[in-house]
Amino acid sequence: MLDERHPEVQSFASAAIPVAAAAIHAAAALAMLLVIRPAADTEIPLPARIEWFESLPALWRASWICWMLGAVSLLAFYGLWGTRIRSRTAARVALGIACLGACFDVTWEARLVAANRENLYLVLRGAGFWTTVYANGFYCVAGVILTMATRGLPPWLRAWSWAIWIVGFGMTASGAVQWMPGLKITTGVITVLLVPWFVVLGRFLKKSAAPA
Repeated sequence: MLDERHPEVQSFASAAIPVAAAAIHAAAALAMLLVIRPAADTEIPLPARIEWFESLPALWRASWICWMLGAVSLLAFYGLWGTRIRSRTAARVALGIACLGACFDVTWEARLVAANRENLYLVLRGAGFWTTVYANGFYCVAGVILTMATRGLPPWLRAWSWAIWIVGFGMTASGAVQWMPGLKITTGVITVLLVPWFVVLGRFLKKSAAPA
């Protein structure tokens, strides 16, 4: 949680964290589309996927490092959000659940950074399951807790937040059954919803100088 004894730190964090989270997630989504997808898409023959993977190792590693930063920025955003709700218990529980999700996220993304042609298929398969089912699932549960605990949230912004969690749970369900069309659709929709949401909700949180 942010130290309430230093309002200047809170003010800077309230302005910087949402923008940073939005920028990092936008960059990660672009990396997924342009760099990661051709190697991760199971509808593409494996030899072609391996050839693509080996053609741009630096970009591959940078892309997954960007996703790791995305997990960190989401935790920072949830931490900021937690300072704007009245229930300290809800804030701590939500952040703890999100941290658990980030453990799955960062662990598997680190394995993807270190992947090679021999283990690429297995690492991608494992990461696809653990990050979409567990990491994403825990992030969504934490988001639901924070949304429900936030007072004064405009109805349209509350609906926007719920749309993200519903689509996120759809991604979790798609990952659990390894349904690639569902994963592609939910990933695209949640990216469109999530990136501007960081900034918009961040502005609301910044205006909430006292807990809602």
